[in-house]
Amino acid sequence: SISTLFLISALVMIDQMHLLKTKNLGFDPERVIVLPRHNVDLEAYVQELTKSPLIRSVSLSFPSVGNLGNTWDDSLGVERFSIDYNYLETLGIQLIEGRNFSPSFPSDETEAVIVNQTLANKWGWDHPVGRQLTGVHLGKVRDPRIIGVIKDFHQFSLFNQIPPTVLCLNAYGPDYISVRVAPKEKAAALEFLRTTWQKVSPEVSYAFKPVLLDDHFAQYYREEERWERLLGYTSFAALFLSGLGALGLTSLAIAQRTKEIGIRKVLGASVPGIVALLSKEFTYLVLIANLIAWPLAWYAMNRWLQSVAYRIELGPGVFVLGGVLALVIAWLTVSYQAIRAARANPVEALRYE
Repeated sequence: SISTLFLISALVMIDQMHLLKTKNLGFDPERVIVLPRHNVDLEAYVQELTKSPLIRSVSLSFPSVGNLGNTWDDSLGVERFSIDYNYLETLGIQLIEGRNFSPSFPSDETEAVIVNQTLANKWGWDHPVGRQLTGVHLGKVRDPRIIGVIKDFHQFSLFNQIPPTVLCLNAYGPDYISVRVAPKEKAAALEFLRTTWQKVSPEVSYAFKPVLLDDHFAQYYREEERWERLLGYTSFAALFLSGLGALGLTSLAIAQRTKEIGIRKVLGASVPGIVALLSKEFTYLVLIANLIAWPLAWYAMNRWLQSVAYRIELGPGVFVLGGVLALVIAWLTVSYQAIRAARANPVEALRYE
């Protein structure tokens, strides 16, 4: 029961971790490096970056995805982002309705916002573009009109729900520099970012602390990965010990039934028939063990999954798979001893009778 419990738990965690690592985040974190601004000469630094073929796009924002300085507006119940014209392109965020901020519309800085799907759904708007948010103040933006809707993107880990989000243009001072680098040039781009930072503002060279977004999001799940490995090792150890126990019980059962096996063979019993006879009672025991382990595993894994906003469905498949694996291991263990006993010369078992 214990070994099956650990095995099912490990299978559930493997499945959940696969979802966390492969789910579309709503933006592309690959090749994106985020730099806290500190006191670097921002204009000079950005100007130098845009000259390099290593850099594909540069954007300024406050805050940044990945829980880097995110700002929650209590009055609206939304997450606020102050971005520039390049932010959606740099992060790979998809615009699904309306338009992006544009220098062709000077009024965007004081009169326009972009919202995500979650906010539109929260306020019950099927087509929010063109709606005005009367009485809303976001920095220098007053009573803004919605000009676009973006696809939901994960600002935090998948343990959290995507919050309703408003994006405004340069409403607050930029604290983060987001840089998308050329393919296969991450290492060279990092070195270029560092040397350029030192050249532009050598007095704050100590403040160069790049964050690689793909690695940053992967770190959210380090603890779960450790638990996944631990459960895997524990499952292996538990299955190994239960296999040894089954081996011992099989040896004892065969020793007690040696003469019975010999008589059955003399009377014409086949090797598969004897193996099935000896394996049957262990099969019943493993099935009973599964009936004990399944509700315990469901309770434990269901409790764990409740802490994850985006989680797998805890269906019967993983329980059946765990039970079948435990059963197969028991069969292999028992069958090895049973085959040896069934193939033995019955004369050896009966010669003292």
